[in-house]
Amino acid sequence: KLNVFLIKKAINILDKLTCLNFVRANFLKNEFSGIIFVANSKCYAYLGKTIEKSWQKIGIGMECHNLGGILRMILRTLGIIYQHCRFDRDTFIKVFPENIAARNLENFQIKPQAKISRLFLPYEYGSVMHFGTLEGSKNRGYTLMPKDHFYENTVGQLDYPTFNDIKALNLHYCSSICKIKIICRNHGYQNPNDCNKCVCIDGFRGVHCDYYTRASVLCKEKLFEAKVKPSFLKITQNKVCFYHLKTNIHKRIKIGILKISMEPKYSTTCSLNRSFEVKYLNDKSVAGARFCHQKFTRIIYSESNHVMFIYRSDNPRSYVYLYYKEIP
Repeated sequence: KLNVFLIKKAINILDKLTCLNFVRANFLKNEFSGIIFVANSKCYAYLGKTIEKSWQKIGIGMECHNLGGILRMILRTLGIIYQHCRFDRDTFIKVFPENIAARNLENFQIKPQAKISRLFLPYEYGSVMHFGTLEGSKNRGYTLMPKDHFYENTVGQLDYPTFNDIKALNLHYCSSICKIKIICRNHGYQNPNDCNKCVCIDGFRGVHCDYYTRASVLCKEKLFEAKVKPSFLKITQNKVCFYHLKTNIHKRIKIGILKISMEPKYSTTCSLNRSFEVKYLNDKSVAGARFCHQKFTRIIYSESNHVMFIYRSDNPRSYVYLYYKEIP
């Protein structure tokens, strides 16, 4: 049986964040294009529109009977390919065909020509369109593994679409809406629902995404300076905080995650709402590596002089303890 509430919730997210407008039809109208959700034993969605002026089915089975799974099927129907099927995927992940179930092999094939090309956007480990390390497996062996091992617990998240998931839809379907273009900074882009503003990544705000997000009372600080001598930081309890870590130009930052516990612990993929996210790559539009539990210290080196931390927890027992310092 279909969970209509979850389907509506997924559609409402896309309604709010894109220029797309989904209208529920009480009956199938001839000569119209549309989407039909059907209960099925397995999940399926065709990549992009298959036939003009027709109703296209999305099959919802147990594996995708959740918010992220439904969003994944809708995005695929709208033409978004799986991240791990990009032509450049071998630069970012290793695929293990020997562990993939025969019925899932197609979902791991490289698609050189996608209905909507995401090749102008960076590879996104955190995308809802990226399978997890065990997804599609026939023997509980890994089907894929990020070459950047810090992202091992980031792939496969089905909590919410990333900034670039939504950006891909808006750039493809909505780029002609705003006739007068505005400048957006810090990886933001013009909002098709309000052409006078930019859509900003988490951690930035303002019409042009010029400013850091204001620190809440619970978060206190929002900007830290990395120096040659290590500084220590402990973040605790249930809250959502965005931190910017800066150092001198032409320098980098070393981060050591000493201890972390995000309650409850029950999945190999870190939940968006129960994780500590570290954005250490140059491109801050890309989801950071998410950490939620570990048995040893993790040492991360930034690509630039700017790192972002995003702490998200809904449990008062959660915490992370780390240090950071400037390096050449």
